[in-house]
Amino acid sequence: MNCPGPFQALGLTKRFGRTVALHDLSLTFSSGATHAIIGPNGAGKSTLARLLAGRLVPDGGSIALAGRVMQPRELRATVGILSQHSALVQHLTLGENLIAYGPGKPWMSKRALLATAAARLEEFGIRIPISKYPGDVGYAIHRLTEISRVLLKDAKVLVLDEVSVGLQPQDREIVESTLFRLKEKGLPIILVTHDLALAHKCDFAFSLLEGRLALSGRPSRVLPGAGSKVTMHLQQTCSAGHAKPPKSSALRLSNVSARRSTQERLQNVNFNANHGEAVEVVGDATSPTVLFAETCAGVASAESGSRSVSSHVKNSGCAYIPLDRYSVGAPSQLPVFICLVLRELASLPALSRIKWKPFVRLAAKRKRFFKVNGRLADTVAELSGGNVQRLVLARELSRACGLIVTHNPMAGLDRAGENTSQALLRTAVQEGAGLVWIGDEPQMSETDGVLYLFQGHQLSPMTQPQNPPGGIPLP
Repeated sequence: MNCPGPFQALGLTKRFGRTVALHDLSLTFSSGATHAIIGPNGAGKSTLARLLAGRLVPDGGSIALAGRVMQPRELRATVGILSQHSALVQHLTLGENLIAYGPGKPWMSKRALLATAAARLEEFGIRIPISKYPGDVGYAIHRLTEISRVLLKDAKVLVLDEVSVGLQPQDREIVESTLFRLKEKGLPIILVTHDLALAHKCDFAFSLLEGRLALSGRPSRVLPGAGSKVTMHLQQTCSAGHAKPPKSSALRLSNVSARRSTQERLQNVNFNANHGEAVEVVGDATSPTVLFAETCAGVASAESGSRSVSSHVKNSGCAYIPLDRYSVGAPSQLPVFICLVLRELASLPALSRIKWKPFVRLAAKRKRFFKVNGRLADTVAELSGGNVQRLVLARELSRACGLIVTHNPMAGLDRAGENTSQALLRTAVQEGAGLVWIGDEPQMSETDGVLYLFQGHQLSPMTQPQNPPGGIPLP
C-alpha cells in the first residue's frame, strides 16, 4: 500500500475552449503526508483533481509517480478519487458495495469476498457495518465506505473532493482520524477543499488562483483564518427602487412527510414561498435537504400532506438547480447543446420531426451568455465542474418561471459566474418569481424567511431571519 515515491504534477496545462483552466502547474505530493488544495471557485481545483486521477487528459505537461510518467489509464488504476457526492449503490448493502471493488477471485463466494475485504480494512482500522444499506447509516459511514472501496482497489494515492461537506462535528472527527491514519501507511492524501479548518490540519497546502499556483508551503503560511463564507446579497438590491408585487403564495407545503430511506425523510413540514420573495432553507448533514429540494420542485412526491403551487407556476413552470449537477442536473453522457435546451425539447410532442437549427442557436446563445467553455458537441463529461454548474444555471435561469428552487447554486462558480447568476436571480425575484435557496449553512445576507431543518424536522415555524437554535449567526 505504501506509495513508491513522490506524486508529481509537472507543468500541467488544461484548456476548455479558449479558457485556460490550469496553466503550467507543477506540484509535488509527498508520501505519507496530507495536502490541501484550496482556492476560490474557478481556480482550477476540480480540474486538477480529475487530471491527477486520469479522468481528464492534459493539454500540456505530465503526471509522474516515483519519477515515472503515468498515462491516464495508469492513473485511473493507481489514484483513487472520491467526489463530493455519495457514489454508493442504494439498493446494495455496504458490504456488497465494498466487494464490487474489493480483492478476491471471481470464483470466491460472497462470504469469502466479504471476509477478505474486512481483513484488508482492518489493517487500516476501518470497520463497516456490512449488513446495512446506505440509507440506514449516517453520512460518516458513507464516506468511510467510499474511502474503503478506493483502498480495496490498492490505490497508491488518494484524492478527495470536499470530503468534509455535510459532516457533523462528531462525524468529521471519525473521517479525519481515518485519513490521518492512512497517511501513516505511506499514502499521499490530496484534499480539494473549501474547509479551512480541515486544511489547517494538513501537512502542506497549495493555494490556486486562476489556474496558477499562488502560494505553497505549510498551512500556517498559506491559509487565511477559518470561517470565511460566501454571502448572497439578494434582498438588499431587490428592495432598492423596486416595489414588490402583492404577496401571494408561489409554493406551499402543508404537513408534508416524504421518505427515501430510514435516514432520509421529512416529517410534517410546513413551508411557504411567496411570489416576489426569497426564502432560505438551512439544514445540517442529518437533514434530507436533497429530498426537500426535490419535493419543492415537484420531482419527489409526498407520502402525506400536500404540495400546492400557484396558477402562474403551473403555467410558467419551476426552475430547479439541484445539488447533484452531474446525474440530475446534466447527465454526463449527453451533448452540451442538448442539456442547454433540454426543457424545450421535453415539451415537444415528438422528437423525430424536430428542426434542430433553432435549438442549436438557442443553446449557443445561452452558452455564450453564461460563458460555458467547451463545444456544443462535447459531452457534459468533458466539462469542468464549474462549467457543468454554469450549464445547469444557463438552462434553468434563461426561462421566466414563477418558482425557482436552488440547492447550493454557486458551487463551483468563479466570481464572474456568481455575479451573473445572482443578477438573474435578483431580476427573477423583482419580476415576481418565488425563490427557494437551500444550503447547509446560511448564505443570504437578507431574506424574507428562513426554515431550519434538523433530521427531517423543522426546528420551528418558518420565521423572519434570526439566529437559529445552536447560535449559527446569519451573515
